[in-house]
Amino acid sequence: MKILRYSGPRSLASDFGLRADEVGIVSPGMGPTLIHTGVHVALPDDVSAIVSLYPEQRARGLHLDGASTFLPPGFTGEITLLLITAGPRVVPVKSGQPLARLTPVRVVALHPVRVLAPAARGLGGRLEGV
Repeated sequence: MKILRYSGPRSLASDFGLRADEVGIVSPGMGPTLIHTGVHVALPDDVSAIVSLYPEQRARGLHLDGASTFLPPGFTGEITLLLITAGPRVVPVKSGQPLARLTPVRVVALHPVRVLAPAARGLGGRLEGV
């Protein structure tokens, strides 16, 4: 079991690789296959995390079920992956195989406004020249 510990804002700058902690078979038309990573986290209340599959795995026909792509602020527990395949073939998963990355994201408060203030990146929410 691996335990990730939040060590402050600087730790938000890095991704963490997730590997399969078990052998699995992802079959077409069978619904999601649960794969354990053996990685446990305790996210603070102001940090969420995005889980994204490595491009090599997508090329093999694997996709993450939408339910396993986001960890909410304050999530505590093991990161598991719900894998599906849209292709016609069975996709094997080997123990120790790199599957996805975990990217922490700081949560900020958003407030609605009636008018956007001018910004260096564009005007009125549009990019200049577009």
